[in-house]
Amino acid sequence: MQVAAAIVSYNPTSALSRLVAVLVAAGIGVEIVDNASATGLEHLDACREAGATITTLGSNTGVAGALAAALHTTTADWLLTLDQDSVLTAETLTAITTSTALQSSRTAIVAPVVLDAETAASLQGDPTRTSPYETDRVITSGALCRVEALKAVGGFRTDLVIDFVDWDLCVRLGAAGWGFTIEPAAILEHSIGRSTRHHVPLLGEVTTTNHTPDRQYYKYRNYLLLARAGELGSDLRWTARTALGLGLGVAKVVAFEDDKGAKLRAMTEGVRDGVAGRGGKRPGDSPRIPEERVREARQPLDGRRPVSVCMATYNGERYLRTQLDSILTQLGDDDELLIQDDGSSDETLSIIDAYDDPRIVVAHNATNLGVIGTFERCLQRASHDIVFLSDQDDEWLPGKVDAVVAAFADPAVTGIVTEAVIVDGDGVRTDDSYFAHAHSGPGVVHNFVKNSYLGCCLAIRRDVVDVAVPFPLSVRTHDGWIGITADMMGDVVFLPTPYLLYRRHGNNLSQMTRFGPVDIVRRRLALAAHLARITPDVLRRRAGQAG
Repeated sequence: MQVAAAIVSYNPTSALSRLVAVLVAAGIGVEIVDNASATGLEHLDACREAGATITTLGSNTGVAGALAAALHTTTADWLLTLDQDSVLTAETLTAITTSTALQSSRTAIVAPVVLDAETAASLQGDPTRTSPYETDRVITSGALCRVEALKAVGGFRTDLVIDFVDWDLCVRLGAAGWGFTIEPAAILEHSIGRSTRHHVPLLGEVTTTNHTPDRQYYKYRNYLLLARAGELGSDLRWTARTALGLGLGVAKVVAFEDDKGAKLRAMTEGVRDGVAGRGGKRPGDSPRIPEERVREARQPLDGRRPVSVCMATYNGERYLRTQLDSILTQLGDDDELLIQDDGSSDETLSIIDAYDDPRIVVAHNATNLGVIGTFERCLQRASHDIVFLSDQDDEWLPGKVDAVVAAFADPAVTGIVTEAVIVDGDGVRTDDSYFAHAHSGPGVVHNFVKNSYLGCCLAIRRDVVDVAVPFPLSVRTHDGWIGITADMMGDVVFLPTPYLLYRRHGNNLSQMTRFGPVDIVRRRLALAAHLARITPDVLRRRAGQAG
């Protein structure tokens, strides 16, 4: 059984170094996923010197985003998830990693008894028990998670960011038949923030969390998002108790806490966005980390082949920063992000220039060519063997580049297509699977009848570009043409894990609706003619590869 540890950090203190020391001494590999810290960088450096791997994200993705990144990259059987301020002893580590509960094939998570670091009050579990026992849910801090189980249910729900992430995970695991066990011999101390107590006549002691406005936003919003997902019915007592706590939270802020106005506004915004079903980061929070910090902290590529990312831009200022951030945090120093601009008149070029990143190389069309002509020019500029297509208004999810490059290890593979979650202009999920929407799958015949390729989900070998370019304009879809060309040249693999938020906001250049029947026939005839045209070249290349 292989165990690895994942620690979420943000502006860490020396507590992080102490936590890493315990894990490293026990021979456990440690990955720290840092959420764009602005302070405490010296502690990250110390952890790196102690043997931990540091993954620096380009923006604060919260607990959910950081743990999702760690879950994707781990090769271990079990992943120990920890907060940066958790107090872990060698005895606790031994108790949880040798628990008899691990022997059960239905156990998804083994968790410790968790005590408040300040008051020693139990936050989870009963320390008086003498043997492991099952429970309904556990918190992520100190949880030893079966990687297979978490991946089977889709892992951490990243659009929650923070708060109720563990609840959501346990609901989905439980519904899939997995169980959770408390190991009472394992005791973990955990800080729950800047809690303070106040004596109120007739009521006694009242505890306030003093959470920031952002945290207040996520608490109220995510509770409503869980309600929209139908998850609150799994434990009505918890649901009622949490609703009461949120209601009293408003009164506590008014009566005892500082920054009342900002916190009450955040609560109101959280309720509004929860009712509307808007997930993701709170608008305006978590400013982007300076790119030079990301480059300084970026780990070596460990032999990963460099990649080219090709993006066409045209008046894309609204979502461009989000997309660039999500891509750049996954690229190494030898990768390239090629942008072909089609004559933008908004702030698109200013946004790109502000990055001042040598990996970004921009070219400009002399005249407006449209999306097909712009992508054609951009792809021709690619210098690496693996080429990603990217739209300007989506968002890549953690692990996309590594997963795709790993799939290209098979020399027979000529294309990779990743699953995508469809969202609207506000980031609200409208469909959990683009594959299901488009009946996606490989095969020349399948995609000749109805194209299921989506360019922003596609990565190809450079050889495919050489055959596919110039694009036949009569086919009227560059992504379908590229995909079916890759199908002819080798194997196209469809990865079922969503690595993209595919944004449909009403102004997209691509469409998801069908053309009319006459137009469909014309396009299929044109497609057949062009496939016949490239067949000799395809056969020559396949013969060369076989030889």
